[in-house]
Amino acid sequence: MGLQLLTYDIYVARDGLELSKAVEAGEGSGYDVHRFQIMHADLLVAEKNGTKYAATQASGTRFSTFVAWIALKRMGVEVPDFPLFGDRVITMDDLNKPKDKKQATQVDPTTPVPDTG
Repeated sequence: MGLQLLTYDIYVARDGLELSKAVEAGEGSGYDVHRFQIMHADLLVAEKNGTKYAATQASGTRFSTFVAWIALKRMGVEVPDFPLFGDRVITMDDLNKPKDKKQATQVDPTTPVPDTG
C-alpha cells in the first residue's frame, strides 16, 4: 500500500465578507476553496508554535485550523495571519472519510479470520 496523506478541503471567506454573505456569494466571489495535505512537519510546527496562538492539541478545532493554516502557508497559499484566518474559515471537509455509508467498508464481526497458513 502506498503512502496516504491526510487530505482536506478548506473554505475560506474573502476579505471583508461576513461568513454568511460569503456563503451566499458562492465560491470564487465569496470564498475560496483550498485542498491541502497535512505533513508531519506541519504538526511539529503547530506543536512548537501553538501556545503563541492559544492553539494547542487540547483546543481541538482551533488546533486543527492552526495546522491547516500552517499547511497552506507551506504550500505558498496567500492567507491572512492566524487569528484572522481562523475567523474566515467557513468549514473544512475531511476527504479521508467516506461521505456516505455506501462508501464505507463494512466489516462483519461474525466473519471468521482468513487462514493464512
